[in-house]
Amino acid sequence: MAFRGDDKAITARLLINSKTLAPSQTQMFTRIVIAPWHPNVYPANGLFKVAYSLRDGLAISPRDRQCLEEALKWFETNLATPARFNRSKSKGYYRRSNVGLSWFKPSATQHVSNARKLASIVAGYGHVVKEIATDRPGFVIYEDEYQLVAQPFRDLSLTAESEVCALAEK
Repeated sequence: MAFRGDDKAITARLLINSKTLAPSQTQMFTRIVIAPWHPNVYPANGLFKVAYSLRDGLAISPRDRQCLEEALKWFETNLATPARFNRSKSKGYYRRSNVGLSWFKPSATQHVSNARKLASIVAGYGHVVKEIATDRPGFVIYEDEYQLVAQPFRDLSLTAESEVCALAEK
């Protein structure tokens, strides 16, 4: 059977981690990020990096610090920390600039819900938080029940983007 150009593109989009999925089986992976300070900066910082910095900083109320500590503690208990964020097997893998990005799987509904709560606290301190999704996260480096870490393809396309929390008014 010959493919038309559109069919090839659709088929290519459905290849995830070397497995072909039918259109009804396509999975959307979710990532909550802090919008970068400049539109040409990619990738955006992940939510956890900013949340830990905010928690450890001085410019946070005691109540918000406690909420952040509780939320981060929940993630430390309920979400594994990947050993690697890079596909390289060399001794200097930690120096590589091609770092993998963490994505929530569709099965991580409770994790995404808690991440959105975390995002609302972070947004209250002036950060623009966005939720992005893709069906093609990249080359998989790590995977468990709720998340995967993938080195993005060069042509990473974010098929859904919505602003989770607006810039908080001061």
